[in-house]
Amino acid sequence: DALAARLHNDPRPKVLLIDQVAGDLSIPGALAATEDFEAMVAAARRNHPGARLLLRTHPDTRLGKKRGVLAQMQLDDVERITDHCHPHALLGMVEAVYTVSSQLGFEALLLGKAVYCFGMPFYAGWGLTHDSKQCERRTATVTLAQLVAAALILYPRYLDPVLGQRCEVEEVLTIIARQQRATPRWRRLYLVGFSLWKRAFMQAFCRHLADELRFVRTPPKRLTGDEQVLVW
Repeated sequence: DALAARLHNDPRPKVLLIDQVAGDLSIPGALAATEDFEAMVAAARRNHPGARLLLRTHPDTRLGKKRGVLAQMQLDDVERITDHCHPHALLGMVEAVYTVSSQLGFEALLLGKAVYCFGMPFYAGWGLTHDSKQCERRTATVTLAQLVAAALILYPRYLDPVLGQRCEVEEVLTIIARQQRATPRWRRLYLVGFSLWKRAFMQAFCRHLADELRFVRTPPKRLTGDEQVLVW
């Protein structure tokens, strides 16, 4: 909320630069190097004079064990975003996204943003992004719907997380949609087979499910309409 307030109160256009972990194989795998990150920043400055340049650091660098490519550079005119926020919330506030090969570039495309690529990730080279590189094998121009179908429907293999069996993407979407619905609240929830050390965090995990949580070794023989059982 604080980040949104800061950005919305600034009338300048916003441009997002996406950092990646230094040494990650996704960078050379996309035909890129450190020099492409430098070119990316220069292009953002050139293409959007007067814009507010924002740097989205990679989550893996927040604990200090790994370093970002852009984060190590001296970029006085680039504002580093350290707030914890959903990436889509940040993408929704900017007019353009600059990346080398980050997956966030693909998500920016899904949100209708202008995406500038300085590597050759799977979603570049098809006429949907502004590319600094070329891939000779990618000669066709595709629609965003075709790219989404290829990347998210035809290429992946989906498994039902409950049954562990192959399924179609529509079935997974149905499961996800069902999880978004409000969870019913019971008067009493019996938790069966939970060891002592699990009970502390299960209290917090299940607090929203029932007015009363009762840990038992065996479930009751009968349940009333406002009772439920959760089994480990």
